[in-house]
Amino acid sequence: MRSARHVALLAALLGALPAGAQQEPTFTAPMVHPLGSPELGATPPDWLKPPTAASAVDRLATPRARAQDLAILFNQVCVQTQGDTDTAISWALDHGYVPTSSTLRALAQNIAGPGPASVYSRGPRDDSLLIVTSRQPLLCMVMAASDVDGKVLRSQMDPLVEAWAVQRKASKPTASVDLPDNPRYRTVTYQVSVGRQLDTLSMASPVGVGHGVAVLKLLPAPQTPAD
Repeated sequence: MRSARHVALLAALLGALPAGAQQEPTFTAPMVHPLGSPELGATPPDWLKPPTAASAVDRLATPRARAQDLAILFNQVCVQTQGDTDTAISWALDHGYVPTSSTLRALAQNIAGPGPASVYSRGPRDDSLLIVTSRQPLLCMVMAASDVDGKVLRSQMDPLVEAWAVQRKASKPTASVDLPDNPRYRTVTYQVSVGRQLDTLSMASPVGVGHGVAVLKLLPAPQTPAD
């Protein structure tokens, strides 16, 4: 069973993930690269295509497969719904997720930010994957507290950001590697310019293969009448 102290430590570590998308980005490390010159709108890789099964996640997955499954889940519940809260919740309920009261709820709320968040787990007794949504700020997030291959998960973020940029009719996404105090974790923040505003996609995961919390988080810029 996870202790309250363990949850508090993880919350302190991951709670620094960006909580707002309408302000100028503040990076804790230099801008490391634009995402190259991707051909936006190209055919997505096979691993991003929706699976035929009702659930995107194999409960007995290896750390590598779990990283891919988490990316697929983020694509389905956050990217493909364009971060819309009601659509994301409908997706969760349609795929068997239920409101959760597990000990991970407090951690999910802390990472989501100050606004009230809705937290859904894979099942009544299965908190291996969580879906988190919030309206203020507008947020869609997925997370797992298990053995995850962080390197594989980070390698799969570029296609997700490109897919988001296509939907938002944006270009030139940028990325920044943020180095937390805990050397076992790595966070990466992506920014997508939409007019004068910024969408933020961020992730946190173990540096390599390890047991820990992996988070994929989307904060779309607020919609305006001109959008």
